[in-house]
Amino acid sequence: MLTRATGRGRRSVFSFISCLALLLLLLPNFAQGQQPEDLSAYLAVSTTNERSTLNNVARTVTSTADVTITNTSTRTITTPLRAVITTSTSGVQMPEALGGPGTVPYGKYYYDLGAKLSGGTLPPGGKVTFGVRFVRSSTVRFSYNVLPYGILVPTSTPVISAPTAVECGPVMEGLIATNNVTVSNTGTASLVVSEATLAGTGFSWSTGGAPPLPLVLSPGQSTNLQVDFVPGSGNGGNTLTGTLTLGSNGGNAKVSLSCNAVAPMELQTSTVMGARVKNGTVYDQITDSSCAAVGGEVSFGEGSLSSDTFVVTLTDQTGKSVSSASFAATQGAGTATFSGIAACGLKDGTISVTVTVTRGGSVLCTMTGTPAVKNTSTLAAPLLDPVDPATVFST
Repeated sequence: MLTRATGRGRRSVFSFISCLALLLLLLPNFAQGQQPEDLSAYLAVSTTNERSTLNNVARTVTSTADVTITNTSTRTITTPLRAVITTSTSGVQMPEALGGPGTVPYGKYYYDLGAKLSGGTLPPGGKVTFGVRFVRSSTVRFSYNVLPYGILVPTSTPVISAPTAVECGPVMEGLIATNNVTVSNTGTASLVVSEATLAGTGFSWSTGGAPPLPLVLSPGQSTNLQVDFVPGSGNGGNTLTGTLTLGSNGGNAKVSLSCNAVAPMELQTSTVMGARVKNGTVYDQITDSSCAAVGGEVSFGEGSLSSDTFVVTLTDQTGKSVSSASFAATQGAGTATFSGIAACGLKDGTISVTVTVTRGGSVLCTMTGTPAVKNTSTLAAPLLDPVDPATVFST
């Protein structure tokens, strides 16, 4: 009687609990030394049409069955596919099988199923059916297993590749800097990018918008995703950051974005039209009576703002200076007054007058006004004789 080994003991001859196997073996690979592997984790086996016949004359028993092997994995198996049969005892022959006890490459009987595979491969879900036949003496009882051997087709895998960081700058407020983020497929199967999202102040997709999804890249193919950086007003002097996130069937990628924003360069515009020292109704003179609190007027043009402030500085010919407090400018064209400059310590003579205007905490302009004359002497200024000198001759 023929039985097969099971985890719970023996059952009737053709109840196959046998480990099944595919020997995937491309002959060139085998010739180069690549060894077959056990494929029982990838295949399932079932049997039908089990029967046994007794020859009363020869006192032998012939048992047959149809065996179906199914690829239950997601991997493809290629030829040669071989099913190796092991028996629990000697004295069992398999006339249609290859090999046999003591023969290479297995030392057991085996079936080569390559001719039964369409296109030479067994794809996921594919099946192959073959017949087995055992002949032994009627006094021999045995069990058998089907062992899987073969070589799996290498798995093709997509792999996404992208830089970890992209930096740019400096970029002036309001201008556009376009950055290329290169995405590549370094794998062996088609890469399908299904997600591409941007986050971060100042970052956006270039003209044309986000890339069309899904984005498919063949093995070895690359593409550039264009990301614009546009720093808004007030961001000058700051480093703005963002993130580009990519999702695909070959993994995910996150690209850190970093760009420096700079404020626009403004041409210095003078809002001051003129500045003069004024003592009562007299302009451009500083006397002994007025030097303790010098005042005057500053004329402003159309570009002046009432939020602007100005300071007047008086400087003598030795370089010594004194300045006023801060005064508010006019809104648009107009005249503002200043006062309270303690100038008695300046040296008599020509005094320069300068005005410094500040807007928003920054110096907007510095302008030189009309010079003044400082004279604190109690004596009148000497007058030079305008008469030409005469030559005197003695007689």
